[in-house]
Amino acid sequence: MTPYRFELTALTKNGGPLTKRISITENGALLSSGSHCVMTIGQAFRLPLADIGALAEVIDRLKPENAIALGRLRPGLQDRTLILTQFRLASADPAQTAIARTKEHFRYEPEQPALALLDFDQKGMPAEVAERINRLGGFEQAVASVLPSIGLVGRLTRASTSAGLYRTDTGMTFPGSGGLHCYLGIRDGGDLERFLNDLHCRLFTAGFGWLTVSKGGQLLERSIIDRVVGSPERLVFEGPPILVPPLAQDAEARRPIAVEGGLLDTVAACPPLTILETSDYQATRTRQAAMLSTEVESARANFIRQQGARIAERTGMSSARAARIVERQSAGVLLPDVILPFDDPELQGVTVGDVLADPERYVDETLADPLEGIDYGRCKAKIMRRASGELWIHSFAHGRTTYELKPDFAAVQAVLHAARPDDAADTFVRISLAADLTASEIERLLEIAARKGGGKRTLQSMLKMARAEAAKANAKQRHEQQLAERCDPRPRVPAPAPDSEWLPVVELLNAVHGRSRADEPPMRNRNGDLVQIRSSSTPSLHMLASGDNVELPPPSQMQIYTLTEPEVAEVIERHIEFGQDTREGWRPVHLGAQFVRHFANRSDGALPIVTGIASLAIVLPDGQLLRARGFDRDSGIVFRIPAAVKLPEPGKCDGLAAAMAMDFLINQWLVDVATDYPGKCILIACALTIIERMALPERPAFFVTAGQRGGGKTTVLHMVATAVLGARAAAAAWSPNDEERRKALFAYLGAGLPFLVWDNIPLGAAINCASIEKALTTETYSDRVLGESRHLEVPAYTIMAFTGNNVTARGDMASRSLSVRLNIDRTDPENREFEHADPIAWTEQHRVEILSALYTILLANPRFAEVNKTPRETRFKAWWHLVGAAVEYAAQQHAEREQNSANRPLSAPSPCSATPIRFRDLFLDGEADDEVQSALIVVLETLRTRFGTWTFQASDIAQFAGDMDPEAIDFRAALELASGKVLPIITSTTIAWRLKAIKDRPVDVVEQTLVLRFAADKRQGGYYSVSTLEGGKPRGILGVQD
Repeated sequence: MTPYRFELTALTKNGGPLTKRISITENGALLSSGSHCVMTIGQAFRLPLADIGALAEVIDRLKPENAIALGRLRPGLQDRTLILTQFRLASADPAQTAIARTKEHFRYEPEQPALALLDFDQKGMPAEVAERINRLGGFEQAVASVLPSIGLVGRLTRASTSAGLYRTDTGMTFPGSGGLHCYLGIRDGGDLERFLNDLHCRLFTAGFGWLTVSKGGQLLERSIIDRVVGSPERLVFEGPPILVPPLAQDAEARRPIAVEGGLLDTVAACPPLTILETSDYQATRTRQAAMLSTEVESARANFIRQQGARIAERTGMSSARAARIVERQSAGVLLPDVILPFDDPELQGVTVGDVLADPERYVDETLADPLEGIDYGRCKAKIMRRASGELWIHSFAHGRTTYELKPDFAAVQAVLHAARPDDAADTFVRISLAADLTASEIERLLEIAARKGGGKRTLQSMLKMARAEAAKANAKQRHEQQLAERCDPRPRVPAPAPDSEWLPVVELLNAVHGRSRADEPPMRNRNGDLVQIRSSSTPSLHMLASGDNVELPPPSQMQIYTLTEPEVAEVIERHIEFGQDTREGWRPVHLGAQFVRHFANRSDGALPIVTGIASLAIVLPDGQLLRARGFDRDSGIVFRIPAAVKLPEPGKCDGLAAAMAMDFLINQWLVDVATDYPGKCILIACALTIIERMALPERPAFFVTAGQRGGGKTTVLHMVATAVLGARAAAAAWSPNDEERRKALFAYLGAGLPFLVWDNIPLGAAINCASIEKALTTETYSDRVLGESRHLEVPAYTIMAFTGNNVTARGDMASRSLSVRLNIDRTDPENREFEHADPIAWTEQHRVEILSALYTILLANPRFAEVNKTPRETRFKAWWHLVGAAVEYAAQQHAEREQNSANRPLSAPSPCSATPIRFRDLFLDGEADDEVQSALIVVLETLRTRFGTWTFQASDIAQFAGDMDPEAIDFRAALELASGKVLPIITSTTIAWRLKAIKDRPVDVVEQTLVLRFAADKRQGGYYSVSTLEGGKPRGILGVQD
């Protein structure tokens, strides 16, 4: 047996068609009648479908007497079942198995696939809604704007019955109504009705819904889908219409079109409405209702006048009483003398009073809309009963309308007169609450009940309760009126009770803040804290200054600022108006502090995460420019780019442009910097690294050093900061304490500082710091919170520079650093002649030109155009690809053009001759200056000189190192420095420990690479040898080759 995916119900009407009848009027217009769309007796069949395509085949085979229901027959029923109306079922033959077409017998099975109908009807659609749909490309595109996953769902569409109509005698065609049925395959049938209702609300809020005024003055709500077609027992008319000649229909125009796809997860794609969405929906509806108030009153007055006259004529009652009955009818309250337009012919003339007298007989009977009447169509409404026993009518006309069936004064009076004296009070309480009564009528009934045997206290208590309910309803009405007149764009939401559940409130806060389209919306940092971007100074920093100057306050910088609890509360108030309904109306209040604290730090991903701040555009690895206004959600970067910054056109950034840019930067901007050409290239690279910092997973550090004070170290770093950031450099004092440095570094990185200079470094210090080395080689930096066990994570995009006299990088820091040495050739270098009297001020004045030149170098990078890219150089692969290669290319172009134009220099005179550079060599030069590396060279060269390629033991070294000759003394000092451990005494053991600390560490010596190898030996303690590396393989006794 072929497995099936869906199960529907097919229905056949006995004795007539179950479809519309369409004819041509005398004036040539179409006349469509749905009077036959009533089923009083028929058959129901189980209809299994293998897929959505099978539904198309079924629809093609339907006849005029056929229809379908999207629910399935309940288990226990036969596959073919007789269908009767509820009224006829009461008198049916008990031996005959029959059911009424009610929810009791038709259902959607939870967790089972089902078909959801999106019924698109353009009748009464406002022009602005139609225009909005056309602008998006049609019905499905409009639905997709709030339900994006519809495009991946298996579905079937079919045009309405008016599509493809034409006259056989003249060939004239008629335009269709534009309506259609769209069936969606969904995963969980148990969620179908909720899904349709919530989708309707979202569409309504999105501008695809509208209100119309019924003939009785009711507001009827519609959207581009009909939310009430989801009831499992409801008939869906897909049979061909009855066409009166000469009318015919092109069958191809209504051919069902099936699109295969997956099943829609309705909960994921269209989750239940949040508090915010419900508020927005109600606000939208209220605004539309306020605009139709005049039309409502006019329609209501006309309906009361006309319908009241008919009731008075039919019943003989006074016009005033008849008018009141109609007034209540137009307000959705049906009183006993109103005739209900049932579909079953045997129920013609049945009144509300008849239904109230015998509810069991009429519950679930279908009828036309009580206000619109049969002209609008049959089978549009149904008699329903609540759990409390109250009767009401659910009408499908114009979307969804409800009517209450209530007794009036005469009916209540009759019941009270018939009641026994000991039941009078209870009867009064019960029936008065269900009746539609005026205050005077209640007073009169109270007197009757009191005379029959009830106490007035009981009755007055009842009145008090009724009035409380009325006051509640009035407060709601006032609230809606205030909402309609309100101009505040914030959603208005009732304030939660102090002990309310967390999740609904947090969902509301997330939804409101998450949908913000501000340039810088509410956002969090990597640790879940609510943050803002602020321009402020960091208290622990200071303005970078020369050693003799008094410490100045730090410059303001854009920082990622973590909000305090009061600030979080203010952010919430800027986005949501919490309040309470009171007798005086709506009163705004603040959100409870417990909810503010709960929202201040979260890691639920509802709000975007900010990773950095950029004041300039970023060149991406493919050469594209990343820039935005405010927060870029894809990258997590907040852009604050000054309007004055003008970037060069990428297409014009060629080799000549790069050479010109390099010439401007070297010989105009950095003309007063006392360093060589490679040093200036490093300074340009430093500026570019600050620009590109958030595109770099790793980044080098920069050293600016000189032999003495006054060389311009502070000035040049201020020039770099001013050019790129528009502000002078901020500095942090170097601490000799590793723990203090670690804590300070974590704070600086967490603030998102773009550039940080470490100063106050002791003269001649060799810098190494494990925390800084870690920060240079990672995108995020994590550390333990002081005094707590938890760890936090911060971005590590801050570019760091170090300045001091004769300071160098040491150890691993040396391989991560580029160093600029300023040349001092006089005792008072600050008094030498300068091209620019104030280089920092000149930088400020020419910042736009400097930035243009920097971006020209970045965008001229030839690696962006390479198809087969050469291997990336240096340990900082991404940095070299974006920055290093760009500067190398610009320097090469600069050198070539300077050499080829010796008689026509790019800028004359040229105080700094252009030369090609390679950052790989500059990194190696930095390592060569490393005292640890130098010490290792001394150790290995000494060992190679003494032992050659032969092996040796620690005891051999101990004999030599214990001597007091200069060579041994130098060897001991070098071994201590290279191993990082002092040698308080000379023994074989202490020497072995030091040697093991430096084994397998290659070092370049002249044109060779030496390495100390060790081979363990349990009996002899092990052997050492110095090997020479050639092509990656060591040569020597302990090497691969001898």
